[in-house]
Amino acid sequence: MSEKITIKSVDEGLPKRQNKLDLENQDKSKSEPSLGKRMTKAILKVIAILIIGGIGGVLFDHLLIPYLATKEPFKNVAFFQEVTTNQINSTDSTVNVEINDAITETVKEASPAVVSIVASAELTNVFGQTFNQQSSGTGFIVTSDGLILTNRHVVSKENADYSVITQEGKDYQAVEVIRDSVNDLAFLKIAAKDLPVLELGASADIKVGETVVAIGNALGTYQNTVTSGIISGLDRSLSAGSFYASQTEKLEGVIQTDASINPGNSGGPLLNLNGQVIGINTAIDQSGQLIGFAIPIDDAKKAVDSVIKKGRIIRPILGVRYIPITAELADLNDLPVDYGILLYSDSSRYPAVLPDTPAADAKLRSNDIILKINDQLIGQPNSFSKIMQDFDPADEITVEILREEKRFSIKIILAEQES
Repeated sequence: MSEKITIKSVDEGLPKRQNKLDLENQDKSKSEPSLGKRMTKAILKVIAILIIGGIGGVLFDHLLIPYLATKEPFKNVAFFQEVTTNQINSTDSTVNVEINDAITETVKEASPAVVSIVASAELTNVFGQTFNQQSSGTGFIVTSDGLILTNRHVVSKENADYSVITQEGKDYQAVEVIRDSVNDLAFLKIAAKDLPVLELGASADIKVGETVVAIGNALGTYQNTVTSGIISGLDRSLSAGSFYASQTEKLEGVIQTDASINPGNSGGPLLNLNGQVIGINTAIDQSGQLIGFAIPIDDAKKAVDSVIKKGRIIRPILGVRYIPITAELADLNDLPVDYGILLYSDSSRYPAVLPDTPAADAKLRSNDIILKINDQLIGQPNSFSKIMQDFDPADEITVEILREEKRFSIKIILAEQES
């Protein structure tokens, strides 16, 4: 009969030894302070030495206290938390002071080049009586010999006289008005020299959250009123009307800001804290609080250069009226795509395809959808108007079109847009 072998667990026989170890540890814990307590006493000694030694000012306030405030057992001690909070508040105050100083300096440098524009027109009422109607806006000087950039809707009246008033109170009569037929831009020329000018920045470099300054003739009364805010959004699209007229206009790729823009501010500069123009204040959302819009200065640079060199705005024209297609528009109208532009007009007076234009010559039709130009898909952020800015009159472009269910491409030679 074989002998029965009992296999013991490895743990068997350990409890007594473990109990012994536990007793030994308990004895040590009674006779020796814990590591945490020893470290706390050591740190407190270091703090005392730093303070007594007179070198603790910077190290104590800015390095040691913030570090200890994140560690046990100090992070729940009111003293450490209060000191850290005060440091954060002090930093915030310093940042605010720096921004305020930058705004003040920007306004000081830029304001002399910002002007008020007053339009005066003789009108006749229903009783045959004539009266003078005035409206006002803002502009800014881009050349020292008197070229001023503003919004087209500020100088939209063909039969009006326009005067320009500088910050110093000098009054100039506009000798020439040049209106952009594509964007809400216009230029006035005055006979002057050695005028202060504003530097044009790069709107492509701006970021949401960046601090900006708007200067303008607020409400048509308060010349060179200053407001500040941030960039709230980029590449916005909207339909905007002028403050003094019922006409509306499509604005694409505009800058959204919460800097207050009021009637009369139209045409004024939107500035970064380097004093550079990054936008032209154009419209407000009257249904919302502190929602203003500005045309990016990059969209105006080609027109500025054209007027300086040629005395007129030279732009290419395709010759279409359109609606930018969005996902919402496509869904509401059962469109087959959610990008591109829909050639459309709701009035026979303003056809979707303008006569005697490249679009008419190419036999484009109302309800055609233009999807791409030179393989650039039309949509945000590549709006139709932004893509067209890259071309000149006489350039040949390839246009991809969706007509009903058929896609095809045609080549079109652009013409020159009349100013």
